[in-house]
Amino acid sequence: MDSSSVISITREEFNAFHSYDRALFSRLVISLRRDIRQSYQVMSFLLYLEKTAPRLSNLIAKLAASQDAVVNMVADQVVTCMRCLSYEDFPAFVAYLRRSILSPEIPFITGVTRGYLTLLVIHNNRENILFEMKMHLTRVCIPAFKDICVRAEMYNREIEERVAIAKMRQLAMSSVFQRANQVLASSIDKEQTMLMRLKVGLSSSHFLEDTRSLKQKCMHTSQGT
Repeated sequence: MDSSSVISITREEFNAFHSYDRALFSRLVISLRRDIRQSYQVMSFLLYLEKTAPRLSNLIAKLAASQDAVVNMVADQVVTCMRCLSYEDFPAFVAYLRRSILSPEIPFITGVTRGYLTLLVIHNNRENILFEMKMHLTRVCIPAFKDICVRAEMYNREIEERVAIAKMRQLAMSSVFQRANQVLASSIDKEQTMLMRLKVGLSSSHFLEDTRSLKQKCMHTSQGT
């Protein structure tokens, strides 16, 4: 091939061409804080779906404009498909679903493919699907999402740091309250001890006065006799 016929595009042009793909991936890893590696697989599978039928060519664009609950639901169903593809034996995969109390259905994916793609069909086409996904991963996902991954990792670290700081503050406040309660309890104990001593002192004083009075009476009685 003549080198003059090779078309070169800039990084900005490449990212612009995959703007919907990038928007959906950002939703997965930043807004929804889903696992980055798993989200790569989700996007690879969705790109595969878009290529299976012309009517699905805008699937990712529609998902990118959908609510978080819808995006999460679709991503969860794709993860189920990923697990299915990881099993060489389909009955073993079904047994895994039963043990994990997971649904053996992928209603969204089956619906958008008009009933064609079920977990069994996906497993029967396992090698072809994995090949297609690998192609989309290397050609689209890795180069198009690289900067988003960096932002997602930074964002996740910031969130983790904020959570750690909040926990430390909570522990510090808890320690302060605990110390305050201990000081208050100690103060109350001291006051109660002082009151007890005062009561004992008053009782002793009354006892001494009563004893003196009794002695005086006895002395008066003996003198009168």
